[in-house]
Amino acid sequence: MKKIVLILGNGFDLDLGLKTRYIDFVNSGYFGNIISGKKPKWLEKKDEERCVFGVKNKLASFIKSQANENNNWVDIEKCIKKYCLSNSQGDAANFTDFDKELFTIRHFLYKYLQHTIDNKKMRDNCNYKKTVAYTLLERVIESGVEYKIWNFNYTYSCRCVLDDIKGNPLNLTHIHSSVDECQEKYNTTIVLGVDYEKGIYNAFPSAVK
Repeated sequence: MKKIVLILGNGFDLDLGLKTRYIDFVNSGYFGNIISGKKPKWLEKKDEERCVFGVKNKLASFIKSQANENNNWVDIEKCIKKYCLSNSQGDAANFTDFDKELFTIRHFLYKYLQHTIDNKKMRDNCNYKKTVAYTLLERVIESGVEYKIWNFNYTYSCRCVLDDIKGNPLNLTHIHSSVDECQEKYNTTIVLGVDYEKGIYNAFPSAVK
């Protein structure tokens, strides 16, 4: 029997009209909170100790500077790798807050997606069912073939489309976890980091996925 494996990246969400590019997050008030060091009112007490406020988030500042240098474009994971590699031989005393800086970025990205992605608004869009993203999944489901979906996005937009076309959500796997999965698990956030490299792991182990 014929089988199909669909691999979804951010183009799927962008086609649905969602602002899920890294630069959308970096230009948002959520990232602005990180840069300013101000603790937002929505932050839960259980997460406060894992974040850093009141001092400069050096990793976030580096990411912002890279976005500015690249004409308002940024890949946060590549920035994390570049930052770690350039500082892996530095004095560890200068990077004692790195774990908290990285967790803050991860957690605020999660909250940005959680608060910003409006599935009702997405569905109300008159072009929603005409998008390539929607029609692709619809045709796969209607074909009756066995399928698996490997989703590299953090959002639950694919699950929403599957619900609308009567697809099986059990065939969907989020590679880097998702916003809705994080909501169901205490003290977890989305996966954001770099692949294993000895130099990075030795200096900044929390940066490795």
